[in-house]
Amino acid sequence: MGCNSVSSLLAFLELVVSLAALIVKKLTDSQGEQVNKRNQKLSAEWSLLNNLNWSQAGNDFSILTYGGYTFISGAFLLSRVITDKFERCEQILLYCGVIFFFTEACLVFGTLEYIPVDIEKNALVLGTLSAIGAILFFIDICYKSSSNHNVSKEVQTELGHTISQDFSDTPPKRYPHSKSVQMCPSVNGLYVPIEKYSKTNVLQTDV
Repeated sequence: MGCNSVSSLLAFLELVVSLAALIVKKLTDSQGEQVNKRNQKLSAEWSLLNNLNWSQAGNDFSILTYGGYTFISGAFLLSRVITDKFERCEQILLYCGVIFFFTEACLVFGTLEYIPVDIEKNALVLGTLSAIGAILFFIDICYKSSSNHNVSKEVQTELGHTISQDFSDTPPKRYPHSKSVQMCPSVNGLYVPIEKYSKTNVLQTDV
C-alpha cells in the first residue's frame, strides 16, 4: 500500500468517525430531551444534566467540532485522492482536531455521573468516538511527518549522488609541462638561458 493510499485511508476513517460522532450527538440530545419531558410529566426525579452538554456554549462547541471536522475530513480525503501533498494548513487543522476531539472526549466522559441512565450508553459511545478521532488525527500527523522526513532524506541522497557523479564524469584538467630552462651567468652578471648562451659562444668563436 502506497503512501497516498494510507493517507486516504486515514482521511476516510477521520470522516467516518466525525460523521458518526455528529449523528450520535444529535440522537443523544433528542433522546435526552424526551427523557427530561417524561420525568417532568411523571414528577420523577431527574439528573442534574438531561443531555451531554454542560451549557449552551458546550453544545455549540460540540456541533462545531463534529460538524466542522466532518467537512474538513471530507476535504482531506478529496485532496489526498488527487494529490499527496501535505500542506501547512492541513497540519494545523490536524493539530486542532487532536485538541478538539480530546477535549470533547473529556467533557462527554465527565457528564456520566450527571446524566440520566437512559443516555449513559450514548455518552460512552460518543466519548469513545471522540477519543478515537483524536487518536486518528494524531496518527495522521505522525505518519505525514515521517513521510516528509523520508522524502527529504531521499532527495538529499539523490542530490549527493548526482553531484558526485558529475564530479566523476568531469575529466581532470591537464596542464602542459613547463619546459625547464637552465640559466647560465653572462659576462655582465645577468643570467641567460643555456641555449642562448651556447649560440652566443658559437658566434664569438666564428668571428
